[in-house]
Amino acid sequence: MNYEKIINLLRNEKWWIVEGPCVLSTVYPPIKGFIEMNRYLKGYSIGIFPCKKRYTLQLLMEKESIEIADFLYKKHLKDRKYFQKRINLWKAYSKALTDYCQKIEKSALSKISNNSLIRMYLKLNELYIKEFSIPLCAEGTGIYVDAKVAPEFSKYFNINLSMAHDYILILSSPIGRSFIEEERIGFLKLCIAYYDKEKDFTKMLNEHSRKYFWIRNNYERTEIISPNDFLIHVKEETKDRGINAIKEELGKLQSSIKNLIKKKNALIKKLSLAKKYKALFELLSKLVWLQDQRKKNMLVTTHYLFFLQKEISKRSKIPLKYVEELFPDDIKHIFYKEKNFYINEAKSRTKGCILAVYRDGELLLKGKKAENIMFIAESLQSSSEEELNGIVASMGNGNVIGNVRIVNNPHKEKFNKDEILVTSMTRPEFVPLMRKAKAIITNEGGITSHAAIVSRELGIPCIIGTKVATKALRNGDLVEVNVKEGIIRKIK
Repeated sequence: MNYEKIINLLRNEKWWIVEGPCVLSTVYPPIKGFIEMNRYLKGYSIGIFPCKKRYTLQLLMEKESIEIADFLYKKHLKDRKYFQKRINLWKAYSKALTDYCQKIEKSALSKISNNSLIRMYLKLNELYIKEFSIPLCAEGTGIYVDAKVAPEFSKYFNINLSMAHDYILILSSPIGRSFIEEERIGFLKLCIAYYDKEKDFTKMLNEHSRKYFWIRNNYERTEIISPNDFLIHVKEETKDRGINAIKEELGKLQSSIKNLIKKKNALIKKLSLAKKYKALFELLSKLVWLQDQRKKNMLVTTHYLFFLQKEISKRSKIPLKYVEELFPDDIKHIFYKEKNFYINEAKSRTKGCILAVYRDGELLLKGKKAENIMFIAESLQSSSEEELNGIVASMGNGNVIGNVRIVNNPHKEKFNKDEILVTSMTRPEFVPLMRKAKAIITNEGGITSHAAIVSRELGIPCIIGTKVATKALRNGDLVEVNVKEGIIRKIK
């Protein structure tokens, strides 16, 4: 792989693009995971990742995302044990990663040698790459559903595409709660306990913080949410919403699994699903569940990566912001090379670089070549359209009109209640903003994506998969979100 081949691929292939805040050190293991997938099942041939100023684009070929999902479906249809074996292997990798994170937690870092610290950091990266690799097969599920499953399902059952999406979302939803739902249920119980002045409230608060201190992490930063932080949010929630609204939301969340089972059974009976569709939705349910588990592990592991980086920074006397831009192979030699070497290298990467991973290795490009690739990648997202089309992920209460607010990093950008949230793709740290949004619009995502699932849970209108919303719209634009047609119109 070289610069010329990357340019040629970008110009001649159709790309699935996702973007978000990150530093190279925390996004490197997931990036490597896209190629490591090939060890366990069908994977990607190449991933291209333009990075600049703590922000990254992820470019994967759309056709490969569809091929991977189709490969899994055919394997699952033939042998239900095939994918389950991979899940079982992932569970072992996940446990090994979790156990190692706990070992780091209990370690007295200040007392271990430099070599031991580096070995610990490298081992964490190694375990993280292995854990991340198998769940990445779920990454292209949304594209596969939108490109192949939904149109075929619509035609087979003679229903419109919007109804097909509704049915698929119900049938592919796993019977269980996401980690975001679990945290929310625990938080709402805290609010009720605080309002009722329960004597065990402090114990409950400490336990909630212990379980979910990582809930607002992302690839670019971590934040330990202390019991006092959660207490502040509890007080705000009870004051702003009132106890009856909180109890009502808790009741809905607690009955959601029962209601989902009822909806699934009714649909299966109504549609008399053929064997191939039963196998398909069984697989999709597993993929959605696996994707959720992967996100949870990412949020937790990122905490420990940053935890070790802080100690490495302290000992090497290299500022943390530069350590965060280094790869494991850089860290391996950090105590044996002149620190300015790493500082200058990190600075050059922050200005702009391209990391390409492929089956035979990886390639890092900087300077003019990186700028050229960055320009082409960003041009793939450009648009000046007055009307955007997407997939309706949630009807909410129907069409809405409101002002756009584009948010790429929810930790750094302001968002006001009843604005229309526009972003590339939502992630767990977006949930507080999503709760305040009048509607949600994303560039990417399928009907099994985070934005689709959470918007339905919240009852908020949501259109996903517009491809270019963050480029075509501007902050303050007055738009109509038409969830009957999947159209966003600028109002002049």
